[in-house]
Amino acid sequence: MPSKTGDFFALHFIVLLSSAIPIIVLFISLPALEIVFYRTLVAFLFLGVFSYVKKYRLNLEIDALLRILLSGLLTGIYWLLLVASAKISNATVCLIGISTTSVWVSFITPFIEKKKINYVQLITGGVVIVGILVITQSGIKHPLGLVIGIIAGLLGAIVTVFNARLSRGFHHYVITFYQMAGAWLGTVIFIPIYMFFISTEGYSIMVPTLKDWAFIAALVFVFSIFIYSQFIKLMKSISPFTVTLSANMSPIYGILVALLFLGEKEQMNFSFYIGALLIIGSVILYSVLESRRKLK
Repeated sequence: MPSKTGDFFALHFIVLLSSAIPIIVLFISLPALEIVFYRTLVAFLFLGVFSYVKKYRLNLEIDALLRILLSGLLTGIYWLLLVASAKISNATVCLIGISTTSVWVSFITPFIEKKKINYVQLITGGVVIVGILVITQSGIKHPLGLVIGIIAGLLGAIVTVFNARLSRGFHHYVITFYQMAGAWLGTVIFIPIYMFFISTEGYSIMVPTLKDWAFIAALVFVFSIFIYSQFIKLMKSISPFTVTLSANMSPIYGILVALLFLGEKEQMNFSFYIGALLIIGSVILYSVLESRRKLK
């Protein structure tokens, strides 16, 4: 069993890698729907073969199977919103929006887990809300992208809490396999809805170029399979709130990487960075308050 310290280092390494997702999708010429469609399809097929070779038990009870597929459907919607947020704004705005996941988790967990409200989580969640308010008052150029990112954060919180419960009973690759299946089925169902009821200009599925396939492969094997399954694995020893609060470091990692690769497109004004620092400061605040609470 890995040490708690080792788990936290692994968690932050994964957060560092995952902060690159909104940046990678900007290099893919496909719309958000196609990116999620191909990403989940390839991940689902590969994990199916991988699980068969490794002889993981895939024949689950109907109740468990439906719960995992449902969480996969929510994961697909979360990814769709994440990609859409990055596409219509930029990587920095997207990362700030989804960093609200910890706020949502602090409100959702007591109801799903039937536990008492953790006021330390509420305080740190409140700091995140203040950070978001500062950002929205900073003359942000992409308010819709931020709103979509915040909604993605809500879905991410629901998925995180579900995954924490699922991780206790199933192998993390088995969970990831069925969640990729659920996410892909969700996009398949949504495509005709989008074609006939949402799109005003007609719609047909675009085929990826070789360059697109290269970036989609990175999303599949590095992020959909490795990072996602490792997140689930770490939830066996780390609470959902700690996972999502640590994930609030994504903006600072992502901002630095985005500025490095995308330059002026990612530069924001001073108030924006003040708000971002408040959100990131919630990670430190939570660590201090939680350690004091445990000492008492």
